[in-house]
Amino acid sequence: MKRTVTLIALMLFLTLQVVGQCDIIYVTPSGLPSGVGSMNDPMDISTAFTTAPSGSHIRMAVGTYTVNNSLSLNGQNIVVEGGFIDTLSWTKTSLAGATTIFRSNLNPAGPANAPRISALELVNLNGFRFQDVTIQTDNAPAATQVQPYGVTVYGVYMDSCASYSWVRCQIISGNGGAGLNGSAGANGVNGTNGSQ
Repeated sequence: MKRTVTLIALMLFLTLQVVGQCDIIYVTPSGLPSGVGSMNDPMDISTAFTTAPSGSHIRMAVGTYTVNNSLSLNGQNIVVEGGFIDTLSWTKTSLAGATTIFRSNLNPAGPANAPRISALELVNLNGFRFQDVTIQTDNAPAATQVQPYGVTVYGVYMDSCASYSWVRCQIISGNGGAGLNGSAGANGVNGTNGSQ
């Protein structure tokens, strides 16, 4: 009887462990979109952010994740936690800068006359938590004849979010960019004679 109870308790514990692990997605800088998100087959950061279901936990290995487009979470109540050392069985460090999301200045988003660069775009999200992650953006690209407007730079762009947490995170924004000078206006014309 005692052996049966012990066996049932062990099976219940293992079942809870397996169910708990299903909500964890593992990510590395060299992860692939085809990765399943396990410890042994991690996925890339973009795929993890766009596919993580509500209530899941994204564990990011140490390193720099360079992205050319803004990242956004797919669901609600998601935890994004950095500082995991994948080469040491996913042990944890809280060293500042160990896990960095670096957003290049390619592919600005937003309206054509008010473009922006941001590492994270979080809109209408609730209950998310970022922990032990450094978020950094590049300086804005220089204005060109094709894109004459200045570019605004955000580390994190948030709109209509609630109940969120930032724990031991650094947000380092690059410099915004000035637009090109406008063209000179035309000369005015002479007025007409007054009337009585």
